[in-house]
Amino acid sequence: MFVFVRVSRLGPVPHVVALTPQDQPELWEQGRAAAEAMGERPPDELYLVAEVDAGVAEQSRLLGLLPGRRRMLLGLSSAPPV
Repeated sequence: MFVFVRVSRLGPVPHVVALTPQDQPELWEQGRAAAEAMGERPPDELYLVAEVDAGVAEQSRLLGLLPGRRRMLLGLSSAPPV
């Protein structure tokens, strides 16, 4: 018996700034280097968000057996550095 479960897709992210490798090549390189150091795949999408936070989400397929698109969210703070 086969059971198929539909998992929600990565939808649009509100209130973010999308960054392309052409826009910010150094930031993308740091993201790739961090992923490699952790033994993970690099992100396919990179966004800046207004909250002080960071995270990665992946839209996998076949219940996680096949990798999908990875989205990295990097938070910014408007507070001055301490």
